[in-house]
Amino acid sequence: MLEFISYIWNNDQLIFFLKKLIFILLITLSSGSFAQNKSCHNFHTGQFEYTSPKYAEWQVTRTDTTQIETSSKSGLEIYSVISWQSDCEYTLTCSKVSNPDFQKLVGKVFNVTITKTFGDNRYTCISKCKAMEIPDLKLEMVKVN
Repeated sequence: MLEFISYIWNNDQLIFFLKKLIFILLITLSSGSFAQNKSCHNFHTGQFEYTSPKYAEWQVTRTDTTQIETSSKSGLEIYSVISWQSDCEYTLTCSKVSNPDFQKLVGKVFNVTITKTFGDNRYTCISKCKAMEIPDLKLEMVKVN
């Protein structure tokens, strides 16, 4: 096969063609791997809602340091201190609740990992709390502003 190619092209043409081919392959492969990266910075602050009907009553307001979850049905407000561990991982430490019946939440730490983003307005995440005997929550949230 190489003899046939070298018969059509001289060595300089062949080397130039192979270099070009390798360059195009490298660019194609590297751009595909960069497309896999997710950016979570847009979700650090704002107002959010859950996409699941199970949590439709909850609105989330997030600043650089605080997250407030508010139930439109009961009026319950859960205040948490937010600490970003990385661009896509954060902890929520419950600091206050508006209803004394939920006082047991205060001090509990929830570890949240954003697993997938969909543009700048929607993401999926997993929330874990080792201190409470609840299964990991797989959630999807949408940014409303």
